[in-house]
Amino acid sequence: MSYRVVWLTGKEYDTRMQNEQAISSLSSPVITAKASLSRKYGHNAVHVLQSFDIIDRGFGWRKDLSRKEQRGKVSVVRELPTVEEFQVMSDSVFKTSAENVIDNAEVEVTLLRDELQEWVDNLPEGLDQTCKAEELEEAINELDEAIDEIGLVVLQDRDADVICPIIKTRGKYPSRASRRDQIVADLGKLYDVLQADIDDLEVMKDDEPDGYEYDAIVLRIEDTVNTSENIEAIKDRLDEILFPGMF
Repeated sequence: MSYRVVWLTGKEYDTRMQNEQAISSLSSPVITAKASLSRKYGHNAVHVLQSFDIIDRGFGWRKDLSRKEQRGKVSVVRELPTVEEFQVMSDSVFKTSAENVIDNAEVEVTLLRDELQEWVDNLPEGLDQTCKAEELEEAINELDEAIDEIGLVVLQDRDADVICPIIKTRGKYPSRASRRDQIVADLGKLYDVLQADIDDLEVMKDDEPDGYEYDAIVLRIEDTVNTSENIEAIKDRLDEILFPGMF
């Protein structure tokens, strides 16, 4: 993952090492609750701050702490950023490319489909004709359709930056539905980027006189609109899939 962050000194750094040099180390670590960091920065606080080595999950410097006292806490080893600085850091952690969003969506949807198919294949005799089996088959069919649609997406700017933060989920391990929700959220971020591109292209078109460049802009607008519509359709399809429970 690349790190391009503007914070503390106001300069843009190209590597994580340069960013870390801009972070003041504390004279001694400070214990704080994860919940307090989440209240200040949002539910991805621990993930982002740990990515920049600002916090540590270890408590080797406090031998007197019991496991109970350590629960739900972290060591703050460097100066905490302001909320504005944190947002820039967060964007750098979750920044990816448009191509990666599509590739990841295809991989994750395929994994979900394969998990449900394995479930169907291993249903005990007598349960393969139940409502549960029908629900599984319906979800599998919808996931298959989504995989085919994702494979047809054509991106004009494959390297366009997309910020895809981790969504908030319940429980330690994400459910199939929450994994689907993450895919939908990521595709939604890509859709927003494409819509912004369309707006920029429309401005360029209005400023460009008729000719080769004008025609090229019009063609790109049409292609981007088609891509955004396809992504919206995939989002809608995935969003409507019902994942059966275990019982």
